[in-house]
Order: sequence, then structure tokens, then C-alpha cells
Amino acid sequence: MADKSVVEKARQAIMRYQEMLAMMREQLEMGEQMYLRMMQQYAADAPSEMKEKDRQRRMAENMVEDMTPLMRAVNMMRFYVHDLDRAFEELQGVLYAEKPDAE
Repeated sequence: MADKSVVEKARQAIMRYQEMLAMMREQLEMGEQMYLRMMQQYAADAPSEMKEKDRQRRMAENMVEDMTPLMRAVNMMRFYVHDLDRAFEELQGVLYAEKPDAE
């Protein structure tokens, strides 16, 4: 059996991984909510039975003069993804540092 401290470090890495997955779900949900709000604001008159592509076209027609809401949503999601990428990179570094023969 492995040393207790080694097992504890592995448990902490597993816990961190699970936390990051939860953060990803939350941030993805936030991105979905931003999309739905834009759809409601810029394509509210589109019938619900309309195909998504057509509803997006309606939204684009209404938004084309001012793409600020889409730009904000993209920037926000890009920031969150970058933040998560750094967190995963950090965890990966910890895992590789713990395993001397890792490539």
C-alpha cells in the first residue's frame, strides 16, 4: 500500500479535478443563459417552432448594427475558459511533478 501522504495528495488532486468539472458546468450554464437572453432580446418575435438556424438569422438581423452583447458574451466565456485552462495546467503540473518518471 502507498504511503498515506501520497494517497492524500492523490485524493486532493482528484478532488480538485472534480471541483474544476463543477466550475466548467457552471460556466457553460452561464454561457447558455447569456445566449438565451440574447435570443430573447434580439429574436423575441421569432416563433418557437422556427428552426434554430432561422432564429439565429433573426437575431443576427436585429443585432448586426451593434454586436456588443455578443462580443461581451464571447469575451466573458473566453476569460472563463482561459482561467480553467490555467487551472487544469496547474493540476497537470502537480500530477507530473509527483511522478518522476512521467514524460
